[in-house]
Amino acid sequence: MITFCRKKKLCSLILLLLILLPNLVIALSTVDASRHPAVLELLKIRPRTRLKEHHKHLFEPKRSLLDDLGLLVCDAGVVHRKEFLETYAAATAIHNSNSFNDISYTLVADLAAGHGLLGWFLLILAKESGFQKRSVVCVDRRKPPSAEKINKAMRKNLVDTVRWSYTYLEAPLTAIMPSHQSLLVSVHACGTLSDVLIEMAMRHGAPLALVPCCHTIDKAMGYEPHQLSGITLNAVRRLVEEEKKRQREISSNSDRPDSESVLANVVDRVRCNTLQNSGYEIEEIMLPVRFTARNRLILAKPLVTTEFDITSKDSQKTFSKPTLADRRMPPLISLTDNSIEMMRLATMHNVQNDESLIAQQSPRQKSPKHFSLHLAVWLSAPADEKADHLPFVPIEDLQALANRICNDQGMVCFVEKDGDVISANTSNRQSQLYRFQYKYQDGRQENVSRATAKQMHKLIRNGILETYGDQALR
Repeated sequence: MITFCRKKKLCSLILLLLILLPNLVIALSTVDASRHPAVLELLKIRPRTRLKEHHKHLFEPKRSLLDDLGLLVCDAGVVHRKEFLETYAAATAIHNSNSFNDISYTLVADLAAGHGLLGWFLLILAKESGFQKRSVVCVDRRKPPSAEKINKAMRKNLVDTVRWSYTYLEAPLTAIMPSHQSLLVSVHACGTLSDVLIEMAMRHGAPLALVPCCHTIDKAMGYEPHQLSGITLNAVRRLVEEEKKRQREISSNSDRPDSESVLANVVDRVRCNTLQNSGYEIEEIMLPVRFTARNRLILAKPLVTTEFDITSKDSQKTFSKPTLADRRMPPLISLTDNSIEMMRLATMHNVQNDESLIAQQSPRQKSPKHFSLHLAVWLSAPADEKADHLPFVPIEDLQALANRICNDQGMVCFVEKDGDVISANTSNRQSQLYRFQYKYQDGRQENVSRATAKQMHKLIRNGILETYGDQALR
């Protein structure tokens, strides 16, 4: 009787293992991808080699989710070997992290997304884990052609529940309004862009997963420690020099310290202190160094899920040098489930009758055939000034002014409102964003180039300032 019970328990255990084996293989493959057979072969290839059809044999037979993703990337034919491995490592680390596995973030925002591969990987990992409510929005100033090819490959091979949970927005980061319910992610946020994303996360109390790169302490490049870090720029420079000196002392004469690694360690330490001082819990994960030299993944989770009131000179800081359009453009896009769902449904409606149009249109701005730019115009005066002393520019006057200027240049301009009226947080002044779309006057169907549109935009902006004064534009 005892022997029979033991055999019965053993059979039950074997049956359970057979049921769980596929999920177990996937889980193990996401923990240490560097030992995967396909990865060992990929590491023999040059880092900048694009994975194409003839690389598919490396991922066959399919042993784990990494093989499935590798086959999808080979279909796209635009992803470098290095990008594939480092993005997969970052995505699996974020997905499996203790910092985020206890919170159901239904929206992931991949910022400065490039071709959007990280967003796709995080979405697929979530769906494979049974988290069907997850949606992803990728944001970048311009959607590169490689993103279109990746979208086409993903949408061709994935089920509707996955592919319709993905959205790509063409917008500057200054137009993004995160919420504490959206997880912000970015891999290889270059230079001071990492500091911009940290500032954005802290301001809105949003969780953040960040892989910084291209570290700098050059003030001319826009770097300055956040005041919440409790350290000055000169102190950061001294720390870098002290760390280099320490590394030289402990290393042999033949081994010179890696200056870039020393700089990265100090700058990222300052960034982590900034996040901790603003109420974040920090976890650091080192990605496989064979995949990428800049391999520190910073995971920051707010201890209190509310928006923080951060008042510092860094609050208005933007990466690189902000353009005039960036400074004058009010926040446009709120990263909430409802707003992204509406954009996703709009995208589905645009492509439901023509599969060839999938991923060719941005939900926010449907990529007009002719180039368009924006201007934000004040509609009301500050509370401490009289309205009759400040200009009010109706859309009819803007259109008339644009017509006069464009006619002289052989162009046509269409002015239209873009979004609702927006109130400034401090002065309660109201402003309206207008879109200026440019075409050729002779009816040519070719695209208006970016350079031509910017030249026309500059003429119209100068015309507004000459007519209405400096107070007209936000």
